[in-house]
Amino acid sequence: MRCSLYPLNGAGHFARYGDFPSKALILAFFSSVGFWFLFEQLTPLGSIVGIVGVVMTVLMTGFELFIMFLQAFLFTLLAAMFIGDAIEGTH
Repeated sequence: MRCSLYPLNGAGHFARYGDFPSKALILAFFSSVGFWFLFEQLTPLGSIVGIVGVVMTVLMTGFELFIMFLQAFLFTLLAAMFIGDAIEGTH
């Protein structure tokens, strides 16, 4: 019974680390499309698409930074609450 769960455990580890490359690919796509349309294909429509691509890259990077700071704050808060409860003891 125990041996049959090993593939599921491996799939869980793979799914956990698959999030980072997908974010990097999306940011690389938006930035490369934006800069290509701005510097290589400078037409009226190309400049609009290029600006949208660059703005999306900046917005997504800002959103990722916000999520990172929020996670760090919440984990620090939870750790402080846990340590405070451990030091204080029971009532």
